[in-house]
Amino acid sequence: MKKLVNGRFLLGQIVCLLLLSFCACLATAAHQHTYAVFLREEPTCVDEGLVRYRCTGCFESYTETLPALGHDFSDLWTVDRQPTCSERGLKSRHCSRCSETTDLIYLNTTRHSFETTIIPPTCTEKGYTHRVCTVCGGASDTDFVPALGHTLPEHGEITKQPTCTQTGTETLRCAVCGWAVTRDAAALGHSFSQSWTIDKAPTCSAKGEQSHHCVRCDKRKDVTSIEKLSHQSALTAAVAPTCTQSGQTGGTHCSLCGKTLEAPQKVPALGHDMQTLEVLRQPDCTNAGLADAKCTRCGLRQTQEIAALGHSYAESWTVDKEPTCSAQGEQSHHCIRCGKRKDVTAIEKRAHQSEPVAAVPATCTEPGQSASAVCVLCGKTLEAPQKIPALGHDMQILEVLKQADCVNDGLADAKCSRCELRQNEPIPAFGHSFGEDPVVDKEPTCDAKGEQSYHCVRCGKRKNVTELPRLEHEIVYETQVAPTCTETGRASSSRCALCGKVLSGKTEIPATGHTPKTGLRAATTKKDGRRLVRCTVCKQTLSDEKISKIASVSLSAKRLVWNGERQIPEITVKDAAGKTIRQKGNYKLEFETNRKSIGRHTLIVRFAGSYAGTVRRAYLIVPRKPTALDYTSDAGSVSLCWKAVRGAAGYRIYLFNPKTGYATLLGKSKEPRYTFKKLLPGTQYVLFVRAFSNVGGETFLGPASAKKKTATKPAPVSLFAERSGGKTVLRWNDCGDCVYEIYAAERKNGKFTCIGTTKKQSFSLPSYASGTVRCFKVKALVNTPTATLSSRNSDILKLSF
Repeated sequence: MKKLVNGRFLLGQIVCLLLLSFCACLATAAHQHTYAVFLREEPTCVDEGLVRYRCTGCFESYTETLPALGHDFSDLWTVDRQPTCSERGLKSRHCSRCSETTDLIYLNTTRHSFETTIIPPTCTEKGYTHRVCTVCGGASDTDFVPALGHTLPEHGEITKQPTCTQTGTETLRCAVCGWAVTRDAAALGHSFSQSWTIDKAPTCSAKGEQSHHCVRCDKRKDVTSIEKLSHQSALTAAVAPTCTQSGQTGGTHCSLCGKTLEAPQKVPALGHDMQTLEVLRQPDCTNAGLADAKCTRCGLRQTQEIAALGHSYAESWTVDKEPTCSAQGEQSHHCIRCGKRKDVTAIEKRAHQSEPVAAVPATCTEPGQSASAVCVLCGKTLEAPQKIPALGHDMQILEVLKQADCVNDGLADAKCSRCELRQNEPIPAFGHSFGEDPVVDKEPTCDAKGEQSYHCVRCGKRKNVTELPRLEHEIVYETQVAPTCTETGRASSSRCALCGKVLSGKTEIPATGHTPKTGLRAATTKKDGRRLVRCTVCKQTLSDEKISKIASVSLSAKRLVWNGERQIPEITVKDAAGKTIRQKGNYKLEFETNRKSIGRHTLIVRFAGSYAGTVRRAYLIVPRKPTALDYTSDAGSVSLCWKAVRGAAGYRIYLFNPKTGYATLLGKSKEPRYTFKKLLPGTQYVLFVRAFSNVGGETFLGPASAKKKTATKPAPVSLFAERSGGKTVLRWNDCGDCVYEIYAAERKNGKFTCIGTTKKQSFSLPSYASGTVRCFKVKALVNTPTATLSSRNSDILKLSF
């Protein structure tokens, strides 16, 4: 507030002084102004200067403008930024008075100075030459050497001893890096005794069994049957047949086991031998007769049916219906006893007898008809007449009474050439005929619109009349102040060069606008770029844009599956600001290979436009995954097969452990099949396959197939019984991951019924009455997702309770 009061006080003093000076000048009529420089501002390169003069007597003042000096650019070039091996330099000409520059020129980059380090290969890693630029820090790897691979001994350490049927484990260690891998040690195999062991004694109804047993695990081989004992034959009495009862011949049976040795043959019943005593009702063609009859063997007396006689047809035809010319006739064979018909046959219709009907000609006003035909026997129309329309008058012009024009009809005297009718006939109007090109009816000027239309070539009528826009003034400026890039110019007057009109309101000349020139420093993977736009006329900086450096070049996938066509993964390029760089105008893609075959492929990204440099990205094309896995198995092996994969050099077969989630390589195969031997019986295995191809010394492994659950068939169990806690318990040997079904029957050759299932190797029998005899057998089962594998039944065990 205090400053505001002081300012108003000083302003009041200045006003008072000016009034006193003005009064002094009026008092002195002959006073002359004496001007002195009151204020001076020097001009610069782009801004005008000024000199302000003030009268020393009355303080009257005026101002003079000093023109801008303009830039004074040196002829010598100044290096603003030195070039490096990764970034271009910059030079320009500088103004001697201010910091403004012109003629911006980029300097080429210098050469890299590489320092080389050789990285040797190891068992699992490739070797390569690593180069680092000592100037910019850029690095690259070249001259790749394949990995040496592990050096494994021929034989390793046995970490799990094998048995007769189970493989052991052998561990092999790399002599270079100590890496370890395990493989199966072959099973020992069975050692069978030379002497025979009788496993089951023969009877007269069943063979016995003997075999050689393994001395380690009691496994059997060379299982041989022992011939059954001979039956002791006894006779079976014969039974004679009667009229109603069947009989049988004599046979033989075994007196020891009761088995039928020679089965008796069944003799059918003889049936009644009926003799007719009296005819009670005579038969006819369709109805049976009756007779009183008696059997000659057993004396049975009953009424017996006499078969119907059946029809007796005549050989000659009988005409049942005469044919006409409009309907068929009918004939048949008749029975000589009852007149019944058979072989009913149609007789063809008679032919029509045609008679022609004359045609009726048409006239100018009445229709006619064509010739036709009818049948003289039945009156039916055989050929229908066709209607002929009236001909109409054929008028011929005798004299034109009134001419027709574009819109009005004419009139003529005319006569028919057929019926001599005479009358006046109208002549249709022609209609307008407009030209294809428009005609300018009125030329446009600067002050008025024009007009054009389409004209009729006969009467001149117009259509589609349209306006022609007024012409723009062609402005000519006089005594002008030239415009600049941003400032409008000014003229004392202007006029139109076409119409000569003076345009008093058109004295402002539009600004010319900037003439931009772009200077570009491309962005790389190491440095940001810059895009500088300046006007070449006024040297004003129009824009200064930073171009973020290339931060990442990534592929959507580094492994593609072969499909027989050219393929590349999708590529994504992003800058340091996280923005995706589009391909168009910014980079091009090049390829060193055909992008179709299995192997290693390189994608080359060459940057252009606002970006510079080259980036390489590698990706693989691998074989397809195997499909249609299937298998067959027995008690000690699984044979796996699958559909062949095109382009595969071989296949790797793996065993998958669902509990740990890890897979073990079991073997390799060049063919789409593989057999696993020396497996445990009754055990499930999860297997999968991967195809591989060898290209350029490298192995390319394809995706894994779907996992296949397989199983070996269980071996037959050895069944025995023991007493435990007052109960009878069946026991048997372990056959793997199996389910066991227990069957029972009253005798060995009787019908066995399943009495229970269990996963254990024992089963407690129910309580049977004293003196009961039962036979038992056990079968092992392995359930898989697609099938149930079963062993052979065990030996039958007979027990008495």
